[in-house]
Amino acid sequence: MNTSEDQYRRICDEVWALYQAQLDKEKPRWNRKRQVLLPPPPRGRGIDLLVVGISPSQAAPVAYAADRESAQRFAREFEYVSQAGTRRPRYSNDAYYGPLLEFARRLDDRFGVWPQVSAGERALLVEFTDALHVATDHRFADDLLNVMNPQAESCPICAKCKGILEAELLLYRPKVVLCNGRLPSKFLWEICTARRVERPVNETMLTGTRFGSKVHFSGYLDRKWMDGYSRARLLREIRENTPF
Repeated sequence: MNTSEDQYRRICDEVWALYQAQLDKEKPRWNRKRQVLLPPPPRGRGIDLLVVGISPSQAAPVAYAADRESAQRFAREFEYVSQAGTRRPRYSNDAYYGPLLEFARRLDDRFGVWPQVSAGERALLVEFTDALHVATDHRFADDLLNVMNPQAESCPICAKCKGILEAELLLYRPKVVLCNGRLPSKFLWEICTARRVERPVNETMLTGTRFGSKVHFSGYLDRKWMDGYSRARLLREIRENTPF
């Protein structure tokens, strides 16, 4: 086992333990609902753009795996968008990941997800991960609060999730990190600066982080939440600071 594989195994250990603890805590009410999506494995090449979301959406029609071995295989094979492969899977998550991939391609049309990059169809790799790998229904704020409380002065689940995300950044060392939403932005700011987020927020990006990445903070990139002017400003900020 090489170093990156060992790092990834430890990350999966942490995620799986967090998931099992949540199932034990919520029995029997939520057991059928709460699922887990492990982070993507190292691909043997660098990540050009890493998009960090809140958590896998339980509202999306995705057939999450129920055991550890299947969950790791699922993370390795998950196409994120159905157009990534030659066959359309029964379950897909295009409604969430499709707009994010579209945003990446507005930065550079060479961006693609792993199946496209591995097949030589695209040259730049975009990967997706989450601040919280336990699935929640984003439509209901109380569902997220059943797992963690980002507003609390000291939330042990938030601390654990930030530790997992930090380990992912050390493993992937992406060229650019794009935070999709307030919670990922909060986590990345605290990980990279070792300081709490101050209000009002004045910083929109960080350069020269210890992960070798530039980090861009953002609201939700979905068209329902971010208007065209804000998206254009974010695109310009990324282009001006990182030539791909």
